[in-house]
Amino acid sequence: MRRQAPSTALSVTIQREAGQLVYNSGNDAISRPADLEGKTYAGFGSAWEYALMSTMI
Repeated sequence: MRRQAPSTALSVTIQREAGQLVYNSGNDAISRPADLEGKTYAGFGSAWEYALMSTMI
């Protein structure tokens, strides 16, 4: 049996790339982006991406 994780998504139309940050909202240790400080994430590793994630967190 396949189980799906519950998820919530929000999408808006914007003129510039803003990036996305996706995390498990069921994790009680994460209630705001700042809680992701020091955590490991999957990405492409570009300088642009690092700057964006650092700003978001």
